[in-house]
Amino acid sequence: MLFAFFLFNPVTQTVRYFLVEFPNYDIDLYLENYLQGTYNIKYYFFYLIPVLIMGYGSVNGSLLVDILEQRRQRKRSAEPATDPFQSLTPQPGAFLTHLKGKNTFGETIIAVQDCYWFETEDRNYYAVHPAGRFSITKTMNELEAELNPEVFFRTKRNCIINLSFVASYAYWENGKYSIRMQTPNNDETDMPRARLQEFKNRLVRFSAQEVDYTPPKSEIS
Repeated sequence: MLFAFFLFNPVTQTVRYFLVEFPNYDIDLYLENYLQGTYNIKYYFFYLIPVLIMGYGSVNGSLLVDILEQRRQRKRSAEPATDPFQSLTPQPGAFLTHLKGKNTFGETIIAVQDCYWFETEDRNYYAVHPAGRFSITKTMNELEAELNPEVFFRTKRNCIINLSFVASYAYWENGKYSIRMQTPNNDETDMPRARLQEFKNRLVRFSAQEVDYTPPKSEIS
């Protein structure tokens, strides 16, 4: 604000010159009386007072607008939702419960908690269910993001298992582990060693029952 005079004085004095001296313009008069002559203490303090008043008012007005907007935002966030259809919208923390599946007999809706696992084969996605193997449209990444992480675990890139149906796990070969599922055929799936610790942590959180675990020879002291 203190330097505003030096920036805007030439502009305001030029406008003043064109209005006051119209139509008899004189360049010498303009330079002497409207430019050089106005750069003095008298004119500086004459313009400084309204500049300070306008600047101070603008700053405080801007702060007041920001404060009022923040209060409105806090009020809106604190107000309960009144939309009657809000319950139909998935809320944060809600997980996928049902999927549309398709097999040779047609389409159906399956509950995800009943599925043994989800898998990928030839770029197609499937849900393995007690009623059969169903083709689904959701990818492994989508399923991993939408399923309850305390119940479902991604053992590898193309497989997500239901921890409810894990019977046991054991070292297999080449740094891989075999997971036996509680299915009619005692199906098995494999898991890389890098996922073992996270798998064990998830399994402990899911159930307190003892897990059947056969360590590899390298882990036996």
